[in-house]
Amino acid sequence: MNAQKYEYKSYTSKESGAIYEYFCRIARVRSTMQSDTFYNSELREEIYMTGSYTENSVKRKAGASALFAKVGLILTVAVLFVFGFLINQQIIVIASIGLGCLAGYVLFPRLSAEYEYIFCDGQIDFDRINGGESRKHVLRIDLDNVEIMAPESSHELDKYQNANMKVRDFSSHTPDAKKYCIITSDEANRVKILFEPSEKMIELAKSKSPRKVITE
Repeated sequence: MNAQKYEYKSYTSKESGAIYEYFCRIARVRSTMQSDTFYNSELREEIYMTGSYTENSVKRKAGASALFAKVGLILTVAVLFVFGFLINQQIIVIASIGLGCLAGYVLFPRLSAEYEYIFCDGQIDFDRINGGESRKHVLRIDLDNVEIMAPESSHELDKYQNANMKVRDFSSHTPDAKKYCIITSDEANRVKILFEPSEKMIELAKSKSPRKVITE
């Protein structure tokens, strides 16, 4: 098979803008980033330079309930396996092995979560990654519809303290993490979003909506 040859060309501002919009849509599915479309590093650099794009991720710290669930499943599998072996019941042994496989490939990954934030030209996507493999798109917001974005400790958020809001927590639950809070609307209801953006993402958000994004 002959290797495909790529040639770099210059693009007009209109063409670059169209390419950038296309890239933003594709970038939300990371697997497509491995496509041959993006192997040309010069083209990728031009797309990045056309607009504002960044991403970062955080790993959710496992809580006590997740640890108890893991220990409980492991003990259950072990007890069933030993019990089936002692009474010479192959069906119990097979069932314990099946339960162990189910726990290892399905249940345990769900207890190990990572959240990825993708900022693209004023929109922020929130994805959940289970076990470092399966990805689920959870939420997308537009800064045009945001009331405020500020550090969780900011006094600018005081007026929202007693408000009845749904909370979407995409943070790591690490005690010393610097969490940001976004107040936005989901149809008729206010939503409070907790996450840990990178300095680059905060900078781009501030540039996009300077009056809504508080950094102190």
